[in-house]
Amino acid sequence: MTTTPTTTPPTREALITAKRAALTKQRADRLDPLDFPRVWTMRQCDVYSSETVRIDREIAAFERAVSAAQPNSDLDLDTQWLAHLTAWRDVLCTELLTIKSPIRDRDIKAQADALTWAIRLIDFGFRIAPLGITTLAPTRIGELMVGAGYTVEGDGLRGAHGWRGSLPEVEHRIATLTQQRTAALAALDAVLLDDAARATVEAEAQDYRDALNRLHLKGSPDGQGYVVCDEQGDVRDLTTLTPAERTAFERVDAAYRHERAARLDRALGRG
Repeated sequence: MTTTPTTTPPTREALITAKRAALTKQRADRLDPLDFPRVWTMRQCDVYSSETVRIDREIAAFERAVSAAQPNSDLDLDTQWLAHLTAWRDVLCTELLTIKSPIRDRDIKAQADALTWAIRLIDFGFRIAPLGITTLAPTRIGELMVGAGYTVEGDGLRGAHGWRGSLPEVEHRIATLTQQRTAALAALDAVLLDDAARATVEAEAQDYRDALNRLHLKGSPDGQGYVVCDEQGDVRDLTTLTPAERTAFERVDAAYRHERAARLDRALGRG
C-alpha cells in the first residue's frame, strides 16, 4: 500500500521572501525611460511607464502590508502586564482577607486601607490616585512591581516599563491591538495570494454578497441581532435558507451582535 506524501504549505515568511524576490526582479527588469526603443510611439511609452508605476505601487503596498503585520511589542508588554495585574490582585486580596474585622489597631487599619487602595488602583487606575502622583515605591503594589522588574517612580513610572494601566485599560488595549494585528495579517495574506487563489477568494466573496443581497433582514425581537423575513415581512425559519444564505446570515448577524456588545461595553466604561 502506497501513501501519498503530504505537502507542507509554505510559511508566511517563505511567501513574503518569494513575493519580495519576484517583485524585485520584476522591477529590475523594467527599462529606464532613457532606454526606451526609438521605434516606440508615445502611446507605447506611456503604456510601459504606466505599468512601471503600477509595479512600484504594488511593491509599496506589499511592503506596507508586511510592516503592518509585524509583531507588536506593545501587545507582548500588555499581555505580560495583564498577567501580572491578575496575579498581584490575587495576592493583595489574599493579604487583605487575613485581616479580620473589626479592626481596632491603627497600624492594621492603615495596612488594610493600603491594600484596599492597591486593589482599587488595579481596578480603576490612576484616576483614584492623588493628582500628579510620581511614585508607587511606598505602596504594596509598588513592591510587587519592583519585584517583577518594573519602574515605580520618576518619569519611568508612566513609561513602557512602568505602570501600564488598570485591568480594564489593558484588556481594552489588548483587544484593540489583537484586532488590528488580525486585520493586518489578513491584509498581508491577501497580498500574498497568487492569481488563482485570489480569483477563488474573490469568487467566494461575490457568492457571499449575492447570498446576502437575496435576504430580507430586520432587527430581531430581542434587539440584539437580525432575523430573516419573507417578502410579506414574516420571519423565515433558518432551515429554509440555502447553505450560502445561511452562512451569509450567520456572518452578518454575528458581526452586528459583536459590534453592539462592544458599543455597550464602551458606554458602560468596560473598554
